[in-house]
Amino acid sequence: MTELINTWKPDITYVERNGLGAPLFSLLKDSLNGRKIIEDDIDVMNEELEQKTHEFETAWNGKLRGIFITNDLKRDMVETLSADTEYGRLKTLDDKSEYGEIQLSEMSTYQRERVGDGLSVKYNAEDGSYDDTISALYLANKGMPRPKPLNFTKKNNDEKRPNPFKGRGVSKNRRKGFNNAFGY
Repeated sequence: MTELINTWKPDITYVERNGLGAPLFSLLKDSLNGRKIIEDDIDVMNEELEQKTHEFETAWNGKLRGIFITNDLKRDMVETLSADTEYGRLKTLDDKSEYGEIQLSEMSTYQRERVGDGLSVKYNAEDGSYDDTISALYLANKGMPRPKPLNFTKKNNDEKRPNPFKGRGVSKNRRKGFNNAFGY
């Protein structure tokens, strides 16, 4: 992961902190800060599996974000991923490649399940299937830069801007022709 982050230099990298993700996030923080990771570090981290309940933890100047995935957050990320894939804002791996085959297989077994009162949903792989590449994809998609919304508010309320459409309407002669053509 450290090599990939240093090669691609993403603005933000999200790392899941649930379960085994917590010690891996800590190891990644240390590695990005230049500390060499040894096997003893991994053994210690496995013993200290600590699950934090706040959503984000940042490191490496805010570029690395450990994220605790709740059901609501997972639902939002999966539905955003689904929309981005459907509308062509995100492409999946080529299904003829090794990892593309795995991703396609996991996508085909990923399911939405109604829980509790029937109003809530959760997403996961079918029993006996995996969803690791789906999780990686929605975390990567969360880190994708998004266009900023346009701001149409005036900076100065006293400032009068000319109407760009004023005076560009249909001329009287063309209006007469339109009215005559349609019997007005």
